[in-house]
Amino acid sequence: MMNILVMSDLHSRINYFIIDDLVKKHSAGIVFLLGDLTNFGPPEIVLDLKSGLVDVIAIPGNCDPVQVLDFIDRAKIINAHRKKIIIKNFEIVGLGGSDRDFVNMGIYFDDNDAYEFLSKNLTENSYLLLHQPPYGILDTVRTGNGGNRGIRKAVFEKRPRVVFSGHIHEARGMEDINGIKFINPGAARDGNYAVFNTDTMNVEFLNFE
Repeated sequence: MMNILVMSDLHSRINYFIIDDLVKKHSAGIVFLLGDLTNFGPPEIVLDLKSGLVDVIAIPGNCDPVQVLDFIDRAKIINAHRKKIIIKNFEIVGLGGSDRDFVNMGIYFDDNDAYEFLSKNLTENSYLLLHQPPYGILDTVRTGNGGNRGIRKAVFEKRPRVVFSGHIHEARGMEDINGIKFINPGAARDGNYAVFNTDTMNVEFLNFE
């Protein structure tokens, strides 16, 4: 059993002091950061996100410059962008950035690209870390839907255990669709985060401000 601290859309307002306080409060064994670590830079802000207590796994968002990927590595944070990794016996697949329908700092994909990467790497045991959500799921904005169709297609074909995403600040919440859990922890810049328990598969939505 493990508690996972899940945060997204930090937008330069979060540092390791906050992360470690929440890790201790919830006895978390690992941290997932789902992108928009910075607010259009500077990339070195990522150096302040390394926990002194547990492993941090991160992907970039559409508001992160490409250089963020280098600083994730420099910070000794585990970079899950376009990777499949095994840590603490968990299979984690990550896809950061977003498609070109959004303001983007250079980390992007199209529907086919997202589908090809995810369909090759996802299994039913995967914990999927996304910035942009699948189309039609936790993606509602005033102008319609902000998710990606390629992601949606791959997810429903491969059926990962849990899909974590951010990007859509106003779509905080959880949906269970055909046995797949979809979770958006909300924007950490506003004090929002979530704690996911790997044993019960339950999620708590919380606020630190």
